[in-house]
Amino acid sequence: IVEDELTQRFTLGKLCAQLGYEVAEATNGQEAMQLLTHDPNQQVSLVLTDLHMPVMDGKALIKAAKELRPNLPIIVLTASQEIDDAVECVRSGAHDYIPKPISADRLKISIDNAMRVSALSAEVSRLTRATSDGVRFTDLIGYDGGLKQAVSIGHKMAASDLPVLITGESGVGKEVFARAIHGEGKRG
Repeated sequence: IVEDELTQRFTLGKLCAQLGYEVAEATNGQEAMQLLTHDPNQQVSLVLTDLHMPVMDGKALIKAAKELRPNLPIIVLTASQEIDDAVECVRSGAHDYIPKPISADRLKISIDNAMRVSALSAEVSRLTRATSDGVRFTDLIGYDGGLKQAVSIGHKMAASDLPVLITGESGVGKEVFARAIHGEGKRG
């Protein structure tokens, strides 16, 4: 949540928590970009931002965030009723534009839609990479869980030019893991 007004940020945070989301907060676009930049596992899956803020406003945040993470859904929440603002935000990559005061139902629908579109985009991207032999470690099932140590070693192997021998029982995913090393590295 990127909002310079404390009460709005608190209210949005509480509402999002009730919807089952973990919330990170920023008071302006610059703070939000620091959060996104230091988010290596891309745990931030959606941005709710105000439009008019000091230091870096919502429009600048949309452009900067889209350069960093093109598929990150961004929803603009603002008191501005200007159609031009809405059009500019959507053209810059915002998923939705919601005028304040915000209804809980409207926000829930917008978040659900944005998350659905984001998941579909990620799946299309994953399938495209898989068909072009561009599998990445993040595509592996279990990437966030039990594979962390193996993926850590895989990243080191992907960064080198050394030959790699992968052994294991039949059906554990050796070929998929090899394709991930190839897709992440400079071996292509």
